[in-house]
Amino acid sequence: MAWLKQIVNENETIKPWLILGPYNQDVSDEVIGLTLYEREGATVGASLMVQAAEEAGRLLAKPHVEGERCAWRGEERTWELVRRPEKYLLWGTYNISNHLGAAFLTNNVQVKSASAYSFELSSKITGRAMVYVDGKLAFDTADSNPEMRGVFRRWAFQLELSGTHTLSVALFRVGRMAQIGFKLVCTNAALTTWLPDTPGLSPEAREAVEAEIASLRLERDMFHPEDDVALITALAARPFKASLENEDGLQTASATFSGSGRHVLLQGAELPDGIYNLICDWLDEKGQRLTGTQFEIKKTSPLKAPLGDDKLAERQRLTLEHYADNTERHSIFEAVARYALGRYDEIASQIEYTCDFIAARKDCADFAIQGLLRLMYWERKEQHLSDALNALMKDTILGFKYWVDEPGDTVMYMGSENHRMLFHVAEWMAGQLFPTEEFTNSGMRGLYHSTKGRMYITEWFRQRGRFGFDEWHSNSYFPISMAPVINVYDFAIGEDSKLREMAGYTLDYMCTILATDTYEGILGTTHGRSYGRYLKHPDMEGTSSLCWQLWGTGSLSKGTSGIAAALLATSAYRAPAILTPMALDKKTVLESRERQGLHHGGIQSAEFVVFRTPDYQISGVQDYRKGEYESSSHPAQVTLSNKNVIFWSCPNTCEEGGGARPDYWSGCTTLPRVIQYRNVMSLTFQPSEAAWMTHCFFEQDRFDEVRYEGNWAFCRVAEGYVAIYSQHGFTLGDRGQYAGRELVCVAEENTWLVECGRQADWGTFDAFVEAIVDADLRPVEGGLAYDSPSVGRFVTGWDLVPTVGGEKVNTEGYALVDSPWAYSRYGSGEISLSYENERYTIWLNQ
Repeated sequence: MAWLKQIVNENETIKPWLILGPYNQDVSDEVIGLTLYEREGATVGASLMVQAAEEAGRLLAKPHVEGERCAWRGEERTWELVRRPEKYLLWGTYNISNHLGAAFLTNNVQVKSASAYSFELSSKITGRAMVYVDGKLAFDTADSNPEMRGVFRRWAFQLELSGTHTLSVALFRVGRMAQIGFKLVCTNAALTTWLPDTPGLSPEAREAVEAEIASLRLERDMFHPEDDVALITALAARPFKASLENEDGLQTASATFSGSGRHVLLQGAELPDGIYNLICDWLDEKGQRLTGTQFEIKKTSPLKAPLGDDKLAERQRLTLEHYADNTERHSIFEAVARYALGRYDEIASQIEYTCDFIAARKDCADFAIQGLLRLMYWERKEQHLSDALNALMKDTILGFKYWVDEPGDTVMYMGSENHRMLFHVAEWMAGQLFPTEEFTNSGMRGLYHSTKGRMYITEWFRQRGRFGFDEWHSNSYFPISMAPVINVYDFAIGEDSKLREMAGYTLDYMCTILATDTYEGILGTTHGRSYGRYLKHPDMEGTSSLCWQLWGTGSLSKGTSGIAAALLATSAYRAPAILTPMALDKKTVLESRERQGLHHGGIQSAEFVVFRTPDYQISGVQDYRKGEYESSSHPAQVTLSNKNVIFWSCPNTCEEGGGARPDYWSGCTTLPRVIQYRNVMSLTFQPSEAAWMTHCFFEQDRFDEVRYEGNWAFCRVAEGYVAIYSQHGFTLGDRGQYAGRELVCVAEENTWLVECGRQADWGTFDAFVEAIVDADLRPVEGGLAYDSPSVGRFVTGWDLVPTVGGEKVNTEGYALVDSPWAYSRYGSGEISLSYENERYTIWLNQ
């Protein structure tokens, strides 16, 4: 007998699989060097890969069943069922040092007749894949060269098969991005695949358990103190055990439930802030585990902000108190906050850990060195730390590698906009501190480093002031870019007032973006770079704590980085007073057109719209690189009250996190063509072969009202209304982490439409829904024509010229910023701000 048996047609992804792993082992002591890129990946760690493969051969020499425990390289794991629907199975973690990613998969296959069967294995990552048949190695990617098709490497091979076989795959990758993934297809025949029987269950009973697991869903996965940590089951014939494990793997809560309905595990107020795994195990009659699934959830308790410009000092104090105890483990920015609060005797361990981290030149050492240098500047003014700690910090600073032109191995990444500024400012600060000292890595004096760093810093300032940010409106990297600018502002020597002035104006510009393009402190716009946790959970935005400190909006929550917030709270910089009423404005309807970034490396500038009202904000990047593969750009978003967000993506994996870029929500396997006109937007997708759907993040249980009418979905949050249309229909996600919280369309091409409204314009939600349902919406050659009741006839599509009311929608040639509150001609370096009777000018054309 068998369960989960499938007929897999030729060229379809072979499923189902059991997986052991994925593994993510730190091998930085065994592998030295940068291995992020393909050119290193093929050679660095070759001996380690051989050892890993040899142990994999022993592991896969015999068949395995679900629930079986096995060890690989000293780590024991359980064989689990892969339930994910995607074509390309991918797992990954982004690390700050070299790691070995690995996974082992197995199933059973049956063929109709003895023959040579043709297979194709696809992977878009460097590394190694090995295919085993009945425990014997049958194909190894290390033995042949792949064919490149887009972002995928493909290997073709043949297997001699007859009857039934155990088919297994081993995957490996050495690097900072320990990413492993594959798609395996048979190109000349259909196969039957299945997994072994579950002990004690008939195939029919096992299928029933799978249906029960599929019916399980969360109302949300970010919890505040007032929320229930609850699960909803539509089917639950068997009891299941729900338990929470914290990041250290310790169980913090547990309960057994039976029957369908809503099951409350605990109250949010009972749960300490942090990240947890919610593990759900289905049990047999003896209470033993049969199978299960798990979800990642987060708990945070945002701190209420005292409001008003006169409360800035209080917000800064609260910010420091927060980050003194609520940053990442061993964070140097925790030490910065404690030092600023006079808690000098509590930071030795953070400094020692940070010095080791920087000396090891791990990725993001350029983040940490900003905090260390700030402490050193403060110590130069008035010493509070021991001579030994000061000596340790000095040795660390003198031995660092500050740029690509210096010798020495490293796993640090230096190429992006934020990293460039971090390295340049660190070099400049270190050179200023020790102008006559010889730096042990470069052999050059400090004066050389300060001069070189200053040259690069001023060019970075000029580019940002004239052309904006390549990582535009990034709710993850904006604070990281801001931190070194704060250090320049605070530590430029008196004779270098021009550099300090440039830093101040750059901070003015960054704060202008945070004041004008946020909604209730959420940077709810398109982003040049972002990641899923910042998109789904505005409390986690790196920019949110900055808005909290500057104006009392946003959120101050555990789990957010203190890199900019702690520095800003200890800085002499003050944002222009004109920005406060902009940030707090709840009466103006504001349309802003913006252009960000230099055109370089074949990547065009981003031109986008931010349409902000008192009840919602909508923003999309106009006609930007449609159809291209993009790891972390965020094309469009709607932001509503109570931290509700709606956005779209085209994933190629259900995996989430930096190591799976693009993942389930951040980035896009295939960027859409976005067209926005004020409160109306379209996103037209033509997914690549790697994708299996497009989807919309839609947390219906958090909205005040939800309705569905044909291909339309509607929601109301407070006095903000949203209508979403899917050209080829949608289904409400029905399984996994986002069951009940996403709209899914599996069409090969699809246009999503969105129109926003509000009570002030429509009166009732009923009137809004009725007008849109009754509006004419029909296909036209190459696209759709929609008679929007608010803006008129909106015509959009993949290639056709977009129009509103017969007039072409302008999607290019924007100013750096053009709104009633701010204007700057692209390339000018001069930004004029205006709010009611106030005026302010930012000058970065020096």
